[in-house]
Amino acid sequence: MFRFGLSTDGLNFHAKKFLGHSHIGINKSAENQESRIGLVVDVETTGFDRQQDEIIEIAARLFCFNRIDGSIVWIGNAFEALNQPEKPIDAIIEKVTGLRNEDLEGHKINWPDFDHLAKQADIIIAHNAAFDRQFIERYTDSTKDKIWGCSFEQIDWSDFPSAKLVILSLCHGFFYDSHRALNDIDALIHLISMKPVQSQNTYLVEILREARKKRCWVHVINSVIETKELLRKNGYRWVYETKFWRKKICIDDLETEKKFLNAEVNLNADLVIEVVEIPHMDNFKD
Repeated sequence: MFRFGLSTDGLNFHAKKFLGHSHIGINKSAENQESRIGLVVDVETTGFDRQQDEIIEIAARLFCFNRIDGSIVWIGNAFEALNQPEKPIDAIIEKVTGLRNEDLEGHKINWPDFDHLAKQADIIIAHNAAFDRQFIERYTDSTKDKIWGCSFEQIDWSDFPSAKLVILSLCHGFFYDSHRALNDIDALIHLISMKPVQSQNTYLVEILREARKKRCWVHVINSVIETKELLRKNGYRWVYETKFWRKKICIDDLETEKKFLNAEVNLNADLVIEVVEIPHMDNFKD
């Protein structure tokens, strides 16, 4: 479980506080034909409703990486901004983020500054891309035609007790002041620049590989209520607006998924299995 910081006898664990990247600055001379630009983003919000709640803090940082092994070439300066929401934040959000209403008063995000960074990126990465992307794209169009990657979903963290960033950080020998947007993105860049056990490539390579895969939505329409728990157990989620079950999978796994549905779920003649391909640039939009 612990990749770094564990004593040789396995009885003690040491973690070092991560204080941010020691060297920040764009170094074009270090780039080559395998270099690509990434943008890591994080938002803090007034809640989880992606249509009604608001961003209260955003941070983003450009970085350059080698697309073959995922090594970091350079780390750029950060964009960070606060935003005063229409309604005051509640005590729970204050406790989680450490932000108070008086901290946000009078602040507004300068989206053109964010857009300037986003337009340079070949890929945008967040630790919960479905959450961050849907919030950000209510405010700006600059990320809508970009490929997004998700360090939560697109890295195999199954050997760890949790895929939460703060837990993964501890398991990799460091900790940081979490739930502030800039701290979170710096910790994430630090984490994905590390290498899994017995790998020559960084965790970032897993994101890049998964981001290139073709995906689709599988919609299960008119299923009988008796199959509800089976569908939920196999990763399907009920969509209240359209009244059907759906699941996102790699297209390579589609035939296996159809065999499962036809064998286990197809209990009535009205069942419809609908497949909707997801363009690369639309991943994590919903």
